[in-house]
Amino acid sequence: MTTIILFGITGDLAKKKLIPALAELYSDSIGLGRGFQFIGFGRKAFTPEEFDAFITECSKAFFDRRPDVDLSVANQFASKWAYVISELNEADGYAQLAAAVGHDSDILAYISLPPQFHMDVVNGLSGAGIVSQKDESRGTKSAKVVFEKPFGLDAFHARDSWARIGSLMPSEDVYLVDHYGAKQPIVDFERIGDTGAFAQMRAAGLIQGIRSALVEKKDANGRGSFYDSVGALKDVGQNHVLRMLTSGIRAIASDSQERADIIRSLNPLSVELSQYAGFASEPGVDPETKTETFFRVRDSFEGIDIELVAGKSASEDDNSLTVFYTDGKSLRIPVNAPATKEAYVTVFERALEGDRSVFADIEEVLASWEYIAKVKRLAEGSEVQIYEKGAAL
Repeated sequence: MTTIILFGITGDLAKKKLIPALAELYSDSIGLGRGFQFIGFGRKAFTPEEFDAFITECSKAFFDRRPDVDLSVANQFASKWAYVISELNEADGYAQLAAAVGHDSDILAYISLPPQFHMDVVNGLSGAGIVSQKDESRGTKSAKVVFEKPFGLDAFHARDSWARIGSLMPSEDVYLVDHYGAKQPIVDFERIGDTGAFAQMRAAGLIQGIRSALVEKKDANGRGSFYDSVGALKDVGQNHVLRMLTSGIRAIASDSQERADIIRSLNPLSVELSQYAGFASEPGVDPETKTETFFRVRDSFEGIDIELVAGKSASEDDNSLTVFYTDGKSLRIPVNAPATKEAYVTVFERALEGDRSVFADIEEVLASWEYIAKVKRLAEGSEVQIYEKGAAL
């Protein structure tokens, strides 16, 4: 038996991505002899009937997409869930959680919460004996903890959190998610890179640059308060955009460099920070806000031009990794292209298997935060420019 615990279960990510991914994971496991139970942990007061309806509604994204799956599986999936109502810092809630898990189950706790709440959860899990540094009480059963991005608020906070978590449980049982590492187009691109094809082209002087882009037509979409507190650099620059970039660089490099080493070798050459018109008027946003909703960073890696771009309220979506050739041609990899398996399904599968290939390691996370700090230092003193919604970015 495997128990998957979901913290932050009523958040947007859980509703739109994580619960549908768990529905797919469960559906694919039927007939394979692997049993699952799922537990949500949150402070929202659901009745059992309300929680069942909540899971059913959230999982529709998967079942509607897969008409080949029998409708009875949807009911089975919903029946596998339990819910613990608790604040994150209440010991009684974790005691209830431990009782629901029992001692005969492998555990995967997925923490989909802002970084400032991570330690509340790990302390609670540790206090209830769900995770521990020495796991004799659980025998051969495993207990893993997965953290959704971002991990940490900056490099100092991430380093401190990692050390504190490591004092409570083995670091090899901790997984740091950037689901872009599990997106099929990126995985396929990395496999092409493994053949050495791009490295040969680079050696012949045929590669000019790489562009990593995550530009969206949608605006802050009712999440103005959150977005004002982080901005585009922290929201996607520190993780998704840099993850795509390092995949591109590793593909064209002649040797397989660690992602952290690649990021630490970068030094931004120019920075453009902008904000879409009207952002400061959105609910929850400081009217005097200087938070960027768009950034463009230019850099260089061993003679290869680098461009990092991300933002909201653009004229069109552009979530891609592009390699530019010296003859003026380019190869564009659309990262959100349809895939046979959703990235978060792969994330859950790999974590359960103990396969770290799609996860970030702590050095990559620290290097990413350090790079964002470099970008911010370079931008100090510069005015955040205003652009019209729907502009070509």
